[in-house]
Amino acid sequence: MIRIANILRSGGAFSKNGKWQMGKTDLVFAQTIFRSPTVFNFFDPHFTPAGVVQAAGLVAPEFDIIYETTITNTQNMIYTGIYSPNYAANPITGTGFKGDSFGSDIYLDFSSNGSGLIDVAQNQGVGPLLDRVALILMGAPLDPGVKSRIQLFISANINATDYLGQAKAAVHLISTSATCAVQR
Repeated sequence: MIRIANILRSGGAFSKNGKWQMGKTDLVFAQTIFRSPTVFNFFDPHFTPAGVVQAAGLVAPEFDIIYETTITNTQNMIYTGIYSPNYAANPITGTGFKGDSFGSDIYLDFSSNGSGLIDVAQNQGVGPLLDRVALILMGAPLDPGVKSRIQLFISANINATDYLGQAKAAVHLISTSATCAVQR
């Protein structure tokens, strides 16, 4: 949920009706804000995944809700929220996450009226764009190797004047990286 909040922050998120309800979080993330089953949040404090962690006699409660389905569903929700034009408040400057049946969609706006990431891409380039997105999403710089690979991908696959596309790709690729998935 923290990663999604950071994505919304990176995209200058807003809601047209003032409601910030994101649908299907129980199914997608195996957690919904204010619905944890115990005082230990969504994680059994004694949980240990099979394998190296268990063999070392350690616990890793946060892995209690990390499994193939939640990983795939989370990646898909992030992708759809960033790229889907279906929920766009303004398809020229952003997209959004589907809300509930009452129209509480959450929109992203990468323009100067929102997060300003389009402006960073246009005026400073892809490198500074990645630096800004990493700071917003992770609070830290990207590993130089990861930054280089993402920068290469954007340069090879997105038109040099498609600043919205560059902003979306930066948010998508950083937010779905292993580095961003781990809260530090």
